[in-house]
Amino acid sequence: MSLTQIDIGFVPLTDAATLIAAQEMGFAAEEGLELVLHKEVSWSNIRDKVSLGMYPVAHMLSPLALAMSLGLGPMPVRITVPFVLNRNGNTVVAASHLAKGSVESFGDALALGQSLLAAFKDRPIRIGVPFPQSMHRELVRYWMAGCGSQNVDVEFSVAPPSMLGKVLAAGEIDAFMVGEPWGSLAVEQGDAEILLCGASIWSAAPEKVLAVRSDWAEENKTTVSKLIRALYRASLWAGDRENAASLAEILALPAYIDVPAEVIERALVGELVLDGKGRIGQNANILNLSGSSVTFPWRSDALWIAEQAAQNWGLSRMETRAEAIEVFRPDLYRTALQPLGVNLPESDITGAGSDADSFFDGRDFALGA
Repeated sequence: MSLTQIDIGFVPLTDAATLIAAQEMGFAAEEGLELVLHKEVSWSNIRDKVSLGMYPVAHMLSPLALAMSLGLGPMPVRITVPFVLNRNGNTVVAASHLAKGSVESFGDALALGQSLLAAFKDRPIRIGVPFPQSMHRELVRYWMAGCGSQNVDVEFSVAPPSMLGKVLAAGEIDAFMVGEPWGSLAVEQGDAEILLCGASIWSAAPEKVLAVRSDWAEENKTTVSKLIRALYRASLWAGDRENAASLAEILALPAYIDVPAEVIERALVGELVLDGKGRIGQNANILNLSGSSVTFPWRSDALWIAEQAAQNWGLSRMETRAEAIEVFRPDLYRTALQPLGVNLPESDITGAGSDADSFFDGRDFALGA
């Protein structure tokens, strides 16, 4: 049987696991697909090659999918998001002289944020993120504001995920937020410590999504459904911690992340090495890959991104919210997975009391009104 090939761009991160597992473990082939995975060093490469049509599908930052659809960037193109690849997966890393033994407070986002800000009375705090239109930047802005950054300037610097540890080591930034395994690798290679994981700021942040050019999605509806089914099955396998060691070995291959498997495995099992002394920080939500509540493209997620980013992007709140609802497509997710008998959410909006409510400051998530 001949397989339908799909060119897919990805950045080497642990949260690309579902895409990689779908191809390597045969879930894509079972749907008659071959995922041709192309590794890119930066999110700007992903954005530009999707815009040019080189990749009809990509592993993408959730805010970037919205930003592209709003016309931001050099070559605007509308993006459809029918599947969320993961929730969380990021770590916040600081230079050791700033961390000052903060491992004892791992997971306490308020205490750690206030402690970090207290060190910056005379100059701005410089924080690295992998892209301007990213969940990293939106979460850091939300976190810093909740910790009292009104009296401290926050300056953002951008570098590819694999480079942020080197930028920190060079003294050009004070801290950074990045997807694993690059936070853990910075601890292994330099004078750096992990302060907290992104899940300590928001327990269910939609981090990376399956981004599909909207024109391609419209022309290839059957293929999109097959891809969603393959990814759903792959997510169940990848999210099972009994498979973590095997998955880490696959992700460690040179074609994918090319980082030691034991470093990659940490996020998969919910245990991070926080500093050079080998102290451990645990959080079951460090990286979530599986389950319909994780992979469902909630429109409330898109609305949260819109609310946070509109002013920062120089756009109206109304325009950004309206586009967000168009980008995230729970209808495509339901159409693809109904034949599998998956227990699907009845609403497109996450309700109060769900995991999405778990922000470090107790803020209510209900943005659907």
